[in-house]
Order: sequence, then C-alpha cells, then structure tokens
Amino acid sequence: MHGQRTLTDPRPQAEADAVFAEVSNWGRWGPDDELGTVNLIDATSVRAGFDAVLTGERIGCGVLELASSISNPAPAQHFMVLAPDTQTADYGICRDFLAFPPHGPGITHIDALCHVFYKGLMYNGRPAADVTSSGAQSHAITAFRDGITTRGVLLDLPRFRGVDFLEPDEPVRSDELSRATEAAGLEIRVGDALVVRVGRRARRDTLGAEAEYLPGSRHLRLAGLDIDCLPWLREQGVSVMISDAGHDALPSPFGPAVSPLHVGCLIYLGMPLVDNAQLDRLAEACASRGRSDFLLTLNPLSIEGCTGSPVNPVAVL
Repeated sequence: MHGQRTLTDPRPQAEADAVFAEVSNWGRWGPDDELGTVNLIDATSVRAGFDAVLTGERIGCGVLELASSISNPAPAQHFMVLAPDTQTADYGICRDFLAFPPHGPGITHIDALCHVFYKGLMYNGRPAADVTSSGAQSHAITAFRDGITTRGVLLDLPRFRGVDFLEPDEPVRSDELSRATEAAGLEIRVGDALVVRVGRRARRDTLGAEAEYLPGSRHLRLAGLDIDCLPWLREQGVSVMISDAGHDALPSPFGPAVSPLHVGCLIYLGMPLVDNAQLDRLAEACASRGRSDFLLTLNPLSIEGCTGSPVNPVAVL
C-alpha cells in the first residue's frame, strides 16, 4: 500500500536536511554548472526518445488559464492590440499583448534553478543574492535556451492505485514509484524525463477549486511526492520531472523547507521541474495504446534573468 500521513504530522527539519545532503549534485559537473541534471541527457537519451516514436501522434501538455479563480488568483492577461474590427484597409494585421506570472498555479511552466533558495543558497552553492530586483544573474531560465529533448516516461499514479485522483494526505513514496514503474513495464534510463500524474484536474472537477486550499487559509493542499522520493530520483538518473500539480505533497510536514521536493530537486539535485501540466490526454493515449514512453520536448522562452518560463511540453507517441 502507498504510505499515508495526516496533514498535522510534523517532521523534524533535520530529516529533510539529511536527505538534501544525500542527494546533492553540487560540484558534480563543475563549480560553474547551471544545467544540473539536464547534463544527464546525452545522444543516447535523445536517440531513445526518437526510438520511442511509433505513430507520430503529438500531444501538447501545456495550459495557460486566463480566467481568475481561487485556483488561479493571478491569471495571465491577454488583450488585442490590433484586430480586424479596428481596421478598414484591405490589408490588416492582428497583434496581441500577453502578460503572465511564470510561476502561477494556472500556467504550465518550467522552474529555473534559481527559482527557490534555502538557507541563502541556490543550486551548486550559489548565493541567493545572485537574484535581485533586476533578475537572476545566474541559473536563469536561459540556461535551457537550447531546449530539452529526451525520452519521457509516464507514471499515471491514479490509474496505478485504481482511483480517479490522489489525495494530499496520501503522498507518493519511493517504493510506490518503483512498483508503478514495474507495473507499467518500464525501465527508467539515465537522462529520462519523468512525467508524474496525480489527477489534480480530476480532483478539482470533483471536489471544487476550494479543495486545493486549507479551509480559511491560502495554503495549498495538493497531492504529490514525499521527500523520500528524492534519493530514488537521483538513483534513476532522472533529468527533469513534470507534474500535473506542483510535485510536492502540500502542506509540507517540514518547517523552513515548505516545498521539500522543490528544494531537493531545484537546489540540491539541480533538476528542473515543470509544474501544472495537463496530463489527462497523454494518460488516456498511453493507456489506450498500452505504453508509457514517448519522445518529450520542452522549449522554454529564453528570457534573460527570468526565474521560469511558460512551456508546452509535447509528447510524441
């Protein structure tokens, strides 16, 4: 059975710190490295992605919600600058204006390695002071300007558990990741992108957006992974992780590390994370075809100094 805890079970911060130290990749690829686990993607990883393409069907997994709601309090803003109804000439042009918070809960985005700091430090021991009001001076999203292309593997955890969606107080533990991988007939290879579905949208559709927050607060309540998954991710050689929620089982049982998966992945592993992907179509397509691997491409916007970027992960089956 999957592990369970209640939301009121605190855990000592020393436990989290010990895991962070265990999985640290600081210095592994040199003192000036800004790619982190993306270094694990080599020609073999890319070829494995292309080898997984059987039908050529493409499934985009990105969303950008424009409507304001309790689950999307700071939505992207879109309006037209020029449109046909404002022009009378035979030739016209359409132009838009789009503004967005790259880390919003209603937008699929990739976190740069400067997005989170802990005890004053970012990945590879860089000081948090590298990020100022002018933007990030190191570990910005531009580190991934060449895109990320590799083999993707899907773990559809609600399907594995036989439920419609996961609950926040039933976090995914490392042994369940192993069993779900085996049940899917997968072998995770070094450089793979791990795509983890917890059924966030199914839960929100069933219970309402209010169920994503603790009553009377603005603290998120989302299904996700337990901190004991971090050593498993390092051992498997995962290069990037994608979730339909925020990766962390929230609220966190730890004190200062309020998002321990983000701290462990971004700061210590150096693993970029993609939050809030739309994985339902991909999960259905994989289930109907009896497969769980595909070519995955991620192409963030190359914005100087930015701590993240909207992204549309595309799976090619």
